[in-house]
Amino acid sequence: MRLRFGEFELDPEAGELRKAGRAVRLPPQPFQVLALLARRAPAVVPREDIRREVWGEDTFVDFDQGLNSCIKQIRAALGDQAENSRFIETRPRRGYRFVAPVRKARPLGRRMWIAAAALVALAAPAVWLGTRRPTASPNLSSAHEHYLEGRFFWNKRSEQGFHKALGCFRRAIEKDPRYAPAHAGLADTYNLLGEYYFLPPTEAFPKARAAAEQALAIDPNLAEAHTSLGCVRSRFDWDWPAAERSYRRAIGLDPTYATAHQWYAELLATMGRFDQALAEIRLARRNDPLSLIIRVAAASIYYFGRRYDQVIEECRQVLDMDPGFLPAHQYLAAAYEQKGMYAEARAAGRRAARVAELRNAHALAGLKGVERRRLVELIRRPQPGKDPSYVVATVYAALGENDKAFEWLDRAYQERDSTLAYSRLDPSLDTLRSDPRFESLLRRLGLAL
Repeated sequence: MRLRFGEFELDPEAGELRKAGRAVRLPPQPFQVLALLARRAPAVVPREDIRREVWGEDTFVDFDQGLNSCIKQIRAALGDQAENSRFIETRPRRGYRFVAPVRKARPLGRRMWIAAAALVALAAPAVWLGTRRPTASPNLSSAHEHYLEGRFFWNKRSEQGFHKALGCFRRAIEKDPRYAPAHAGLADTYNLLGEYYFLPPTEAFPKARAAAEQALAIDPNLAEAHTSLGCVRSRFDWDWPAAERSYRRAIGLDPTYATAHQWYAELLATMGRFDQALAEIRLARRNDPLSLIIRVAAASIYYFGRRYDQVIEECRQVLDMDPGFLPAHQYLAAAYEQKGMYAEARAAGRRAARVAELRNAHALAGLKGVERRRLVELIRRPQPGKDPSYVVATVYAALGENDKAFEWLDRAYQERDSTLAYSRLDPSLDTLRSDPRFESLLRRLGLAL
């Protein structure tokens, strides 16, 4: 039986520990201790049990020194620390406890491991702290399993992944209607379906609000649910003070919840508070160092702060981990455009979806002849429901057709396009800033200086 936790897979029978599909060297005795702790998670394993099962009854060695050495080797292999441990918790005078979620697993391919690593690192603090650990109840245990599966698909940041996540969270709620994290997961999925243009914002965000409020009705102290509601308030209501209160409440309840730090950082960037935003995104990364989307969120903050070389560096690191991660391609293309590196921008854009293709039209200044005419024709025949109004507006701005740009920005406002939150900072709208209509838009958004 293989066991999966974080980015690791443990095969006790084969004596193998793998990280992202690659073997991790661990001597036999520390391996046996790790396997014992993982099998019994989340229970505390007494030191005497470890002595009996790993060292044997008739051992004559210095057991305490040997066990301490094993724990140090395990923590080194897992990249863990005794303080604020993600995996092994020391229980003084009692023993040790494996604190990360552990699942029975089939072997995963390397690319699946990359996505799984980002997922479980995200899910671990949210599910296993405080009173939210699963109990022995079969329904709750099953709901928890569906919840973890939903977070896995949610973290892929793809349309298919989001819809699979919806199914997982709904099954979790069917198993246990009062399992609040599943309602928060449902809310987060609707939040991102609206933000990523896979559902109309006027459809997605009200569903997200309802699910978040249901989670809070069940558990008013659930950090994930306050985070979900903060997302609705910032990306749909454009109520910045209320959103900030929600994020700060979430962080106060669970300082280790990485998504709360990430979304709060994005809100701070929206408001032009870049130093605070960068400090907050660093906290998100500290709590979830393997998350791809948190790295892209850092890139987005650098982008809106006009620090394009750092955007490129962050996105390249993400793409080294997962070459198909769409958000990284989009910000990479945008950063290349702003630096005037149009060939690189088009290459990055070709690896993304149609949204990225339209964004790539920002590089029109670097295009000539047939290619320029093709992009002009493309944007003059936008596809309703497929080409986001905000993106169309940015391309018209690049073409110098300001009236058309404002027409599409007004459409974006009517549609509650969440991307409008970045309009005060977006470099692709710089050509519009001297127009009084732009200041009027910012006032309607509550973003005017």
